[in-house]
Amino acid sequence: MSSRLNTFAERRKTLLARSDQNRAELAAIFGGLERKFTVAETVVAAARGLSRHRVLFGAAGLSLILVPLAAKTWMRRVMWLVPLALQVYRTVKTHREERRASPDVDID
Repeated sequence: MSSRLNTFAERRKTLLARSDQNRAELAAIFGGLERKFTVAETVVAAARGLSRHRVLFGAAGLSLILVPLAAKTWMRRVMWLVPLALQVYRTVKTHREERRASPDVDID
């Protein structure tokens, strides 16, 4: 009976070692997939951001096609304003949403 228990114990150790090895391989595979999905999520978020402001990007693209030299000069001058304008827009939007969400408090 003791030899049978030893056989089972050895078999268990072998299975546990194989399980640990398989778990490590699976973690490596999913780690690579996770990085790829992170890149894909970033691309999708950027595409959504572009679709929100498609009029601006459409106007910029159209001006680059119709009047390339003047548009490039104008865009170089204005490009520093775009992040500022987007930040102001987001701040105002957040402020409006907070005002709608907060209940009005009457102070008498």
